[in-house]
Amino acid sequence: MEKIEIFWDPRGFKIDALSHKRYLRTTDGDSPFISMSIRMLSLDTPEVHYPGNQNPSKQDANLKQLADWIKKGKSPIKKGLGDYLYPKLSTGKAGTLQEEQGKKATEEFKKILELKLTRPNKKTKRRVFIYAAEEHFDKYNRLLAYISPKYSPKELKSISREDRATFNLLMIKSGWAALFLIYPSMPRHADLVMLQKAAKEAYEKKRGCWRDPMMLTGYEFRMC
Repeated sequence: MEKIEIFWDPRGFKIDALSHKRYLRTTDGDSPFISMSIRMLSLDTPEVHYPGNQNPSKQDANLKQLADWIKKGKSPIKKGLGDYLYPKLSTGKAGTLQEEQGKKATEEFKKILELKLTRPNKKTKRRVFIYAAEEHFDKYNRLLAYISPKYSPKELKSISREDRATFNLLMIKSGWAALFLIYPSMPRHADLVMLQKAAKEAYEKKRGCWRDPMMLTGYEFRMC
């Protein structure tokens, strides 16, 4: 008789959890389909809802007050950062701009999805390829991943790495997302080079969000 291996789940051992997800359907006894949100990695777009479910525009007065504190030296930040943030916050509309750009980033993402997921025959849609990070979920129970259109093996042989770019890269390239790398969820070296190149080009050519000198990236807005 062959030996049997027993896998022990010791007390206190925890595995990644997804919290509550919406059940969609099932195809057989062990294959349920659920609805799951994804947090795309290595990028950050302007906020539409922050903090919590609030509209960023509601923070206009608070951000203006922060600008006044920076000017008077009451805010405990370094001078260089204060000099950078002050003109952006002192407009009194920093939150409104954040919200407006967040909505535009959402529309840009929808356009990119429609363009890249539509097959050449214009009649059918591609599936989405998901590459999950080593750290699977964030604190909001979203799957951390890079996503791209799914191409057939034959197609992959005839297109370049840039032509099969992830949606993460395409959003950065459009200028509606800033490069936002967080360890340990780092891209492969070749992908990192493309992300950095796309971010630099979008900034220098003033694409998307970068057209407005008063813009705050999503992480800058959250920090303030």
